[in-house]
Amino acid sequence: PFYGRASGALEGFNDYKNIVQLPEDKFTIEWDDTAKAPYVVEVKSGDVVCTFDDPRAIAIKCDYIAEKGMRGAMYWDYDGDTEDHTLARAVWEGVMNR
Repeated sequence: PFYGRASGALEGFNDYKNIVQLPEDKFTIEWDDTAKAPYVVEVKSGDVVCTFDDPRAIAIKCDYIAEKGMRGAMYWDYDGDTEDHTLARAVWEGVMNR
């Protein structure tokens, strides 16, 4: 999905376009190399408050799709993407540019 699931300070669903606009003095975006996915940490508490996909995570998923011989990918909540279609483009490039 083009949104993240959050708890704490960001409770609920948060569109990707809003996650990338979070103030850096209150939130940082980290990378989980085991899960191969980004997550948001609240600076004040140090708590993980949101998990989501970004272009890097999508590229890894698309590599998996290609390795398994699958023929496509899907996503939902297109409205959560940025105006320049950052995530949709990542899916397109990951699936179609092989």
